[in-house]
Amino acid sequence: MWSPVLIGVEPMGIGENLGEHAASLTYGEEGVMHEFNSIMLKDKDGEPAPVYSVGSGIDYLNEIGRTEVGLCSDEEAIKI
Repeated sequence: MWSPVLIGVEPMGIGENLGEHAASLTYGEEGVMHEFNSIMLKDKDGEPAPVYSVGSGIDYLNEIGRTEVGLCSDEEAIKI
């Protein structure tokens, strides 16, 4: 059975530095927060990093294995 690929676009916030975006699928790694295992951004000590974005949360789509992920600026995310 054919399954269409879902395409997710992560908003890059205001830059590529940690704390300037919420692109956890592109820059994140596995971690636990609030007793929930997920893909997250971490600081140099392995703790949850601060994030910035006008739209985040597409990381939940990645677990089904049918997503392709890209990046966009906040302005591009708002236009879409």
